[in-house]
Amino acid sequence: MAELLQEVIHQGASFRFRARGWSMTPFIQDGDILTITPCPNAKLKIGQMVAVLEREQNSLLVHRIVGKKGSNYLVKGDNLLSPDGLFSAAEILGVVAKIERGKRVLFPQGSIRPYLIACFSRHKGGMSLISWARRLGRVIKKGRKIGQEKR
Repeated sequence: MAELLQEVIHQGASFRFRARGWSMTPFIQDGDILTITPCPNAKLKIGQMVAVLEREQNSLLVHRIVGKKGSNYLVKGDNLLSPDGLFSAAEILGVVAKIERGKRVLFPQGSIRPYLIACFSRHKGGMSLISWARRLGRVIKKGRKIGQEKR
């Protein structure tokens, strides 16, 4: 599939496929439909989810940019302990433009959240903190909903 993605992206078109694996959970879940768009002239940013070709096994990875060293980008799965490595802008095939999960459609750009996730994901235990905060948010939201029902 990596070769097909490369060809489609090089033609300037978007590529849609079903994600497999758990390395980006909860932001990308196993079975989500991802749309990857080309980024030839776009400025890549820390926090963006990108598609890269893993060199050793020649397989497609969709992970997050978590840092920058010189003109290269450090890429890592949110749930992985170590990064995939440094990739040049030319090695980044495209960016995640849309995530489809059932009837929900998510657009990952346009907020500070991806940047914060990238910062936390660089450090051991950072994603645990994010998961804890998400659970706390759900509890608060549920409490508000119950409070409104009692009125």
